[in-house]
Amino acid sequence: MKGMFLFAQQAAHELGEFYDFEPYHYGPCSFQIYRDLDALEADGLIRRKQPTGQLWSYTEPTSQGVEKASELARSASTNLLNLLVNQRSLVASLSFSALLRNVYRRYPTFASRSIASLS
Repeated sequence: MKGMFLFAQQAAHELGEFYDFEPYHYGPCSFQIYRDLDALEADGLIRRKQPTGQLWSYTEPTSQGVEKASELARSASTNLLNLLVNQRSLVASLSFSALLRNVYRRYPTFASRSIASLS
């Protein structure tokens, strides 16, 4: 969610606003993303995995999803692909707390409803 938010902020000049993010419990949230994930899962492009004992889940592409992503990447602008790769790398390199601190520092209005303790 945070990676998509950061990507959306940087790609807005090329793509316009494609998700409506609002301040929520753990920073920016777009509930449309959850509906899109449901659709991608129904289409067999991603699968959700929930680590044992955790309330959260993560997604990973299926082989069909990798093929579709490759197809879409061939028609995307180099600038958008670079932004996406950079945001993915940033998100993957930070703990959740560090990621939230980064987002809140850059976009403080999205911390207004946070329940996260970042001390």
